Amino acid sequence: MAGSRRRPRPGEVKAVAVDVDGTLTDDSRRVGLDAVAALRKVEDSGVHVMLASGNVLPIAYALSTYLGFKGPVIAENGGLVCYEQKVYMQGDPRKPKAAYRHLLTKMDAPRLFTDKWRVTEIGLRPVVKLAAVKRAVKGFDVDVLTSGYAIHIMQ
Repeated sequence: MAGSRRRPRPGEVKAVAVDVDGTLTDDSRRVGLDAVAALRKVEDSGVHVMLASGNVLPIAYALSTYLGFKGPVIAENGGLVCYEQKVYMQGDPRKPKAAYRHLLTKMDAPRLFTDKWRVTEIGLRPVVKLAAVKRAVKGFDVDVLTSGYAIHIMQ
């Protein structure tokens, strides 16, 4: 049938990437156990499960490890990728840091507690307004977005 989609055959799918925050978790950040059980079946079938998160690598890595997934771990909104205990930096941390230093001349912008482990971006507590942060760092080569849990300044 033209335009219809078929299920992948065994062996065609090598990996599945799954977002964590707001996808595997609910609004209270609790992990959905039914989703974990389904993803464990995927992993057990030979298809690696990759977790993707805006969170820092130690948290995403620990979650992936304890849930039993073997695929790469994508953290900091793609800024870091960890696979087989090797970390690959995908983002340039200098640009977000420069933008944040400038932002502090314009407003108080407290960082997340977990930012002590953040490498490629700056995570702000959502007590500041997204639009105000964007205006303050306009002209810097960074993206500013919200995950719903934090405001991220990233390359």
